[in-house]
Amino acid sequence: MIKSRLISPYDANGSSNLNFATHRSGVYLIYKNGKLRYVGYSGINLYKTCTRLFQRWTKKYGVVTTYYGQDMSAFKVRVILCSSARAEKLEKALIIKYKPKDNPDKLKGYDLNRYEVNAYNEFEAAPVVNWAELPDAPF
Repeated sequence: MIKSRLISPYDANGSSNLNFATHRSGVYLIYKNGKLRYVGYSGINLYKTCTRLFQRWTKKYGVVTTYYGQDMSAFKVRVILCSSARAEKLEKALIIKYKPKDNPDKLKGYDLNRYEVNAYNEFEAAPVVNWAELPDAPF
């Protein structure tokens, strides 16, 4: 498991700072003004799943969380690269623990006793990586 520091989703020119997550699995945590607002995961393409929340989009059924049109300087993202199976467990553990405001429907049906809380403990202990050491890191 590799955990990033908090980063802005976009640079001053509007280019994504999350390209390193393309075609990788993991969890992302979105903070607005320093407060955790959303936790999500992707088993296939973390970049696409996370950046979609900052774009205009609609879903045929259900409610969509989007931060499109808001001040992007208020947002920071933490990315945790890990296996798809671990990402799903970690997302659930983090949502149960922190109850992010923008994850209300994901909280329904989550039972702390059903999921491995070890995923959360590993997240807390995981080191923050120097992303510059990764070959495709954007900074």
